[in-house]
Amino acid sequence: MARRRMMDPNFWGNEKVAKWNFRQRLLFLGLVSNADDEGRLTGHPDFLRGTIFPYDNVKQTTIARDLEQLRLSGSIILYKNSNRSYIQITNWHKYQRINRPKPSKIPPPNHENFKNHSETRHEKNMIDSENLKKNSCLKRKERKEKEGEKEKEFRIADRRNESVTEAFGFEVSTQTLLAEFISSCRERPPKRFIGHLSREIKCALQERAPPVVLRRALQKLRRKGLSPATLPSLIFEIQNREEDVPKAWHHLRRYLQ
Repeated sequence: MARRRMMDPNFWGNEKVAKWNFRQRLLFLGLVSNADDEGRLTGHPDFLRGTIFPYDNVKQTTIARDLEQLRLSGSIILYKNSNRSYIQITNWHKYQRINRPKPSKIPPPNHENFKNHSETRHEKNMIDSENLKKNSCLKRKERKEKEGEKEKEFRIADRRNESVTEAFGFEVSTQTLLAEFISSCRERPPKRFIGHLSREIKCALQERAPPVVLRRALQKLRRKGLSPATLPSLIFEIQNREEDVPKAWHHLRRYLQ
């Protein structure tokens, strides 16, 4: 089954095409749309009449004359192999960009110009594929280097956080903040509430939320009786209000950066 093909807009303004009549132009478009991935198809006039002109009264002799006209203009190559007629559309790969082309089941024409063009095209495809592989390898290498640099930065930041924690003599963890939150409540919250809040605190710490901001967000969440899912919004709200964050923490963040 033929695949969808592309038509160059310059086809309609080509001087060579201008010499063809309407039927010959339609015949050429039919050849392009019914050719395989290498621009070949059966060239028997009876087959072409049933494929391209199924509802028109076009004779085989007329199609044969039109094919000869297309051949004289250099648009197609008419050839035979094992007493069977075939057609090769010239400059096929120049105008068609095919994704995952399938090998043609039709033998190629024994035409010197076409052989030279095919060899040149094959060499160009080989060079393009090699360049594509090289570019892919380089991009993959660059991506790995960037990921390695980011990972290195995260490790340095983690070491700085650890050193600052040790220097100030405090350790902030999910359990510590959760215990502070539970102790500040009049009644112990439900287990599902605690489990949800524990996950939100853990995510906030993994995203390196400042402990001071996180504590204030938890206090606000407790006072208003909000859902644990609102913790990220409260952190964002507090972080974007400079007066709520002590100046000492800003100096500490500069050191961490």
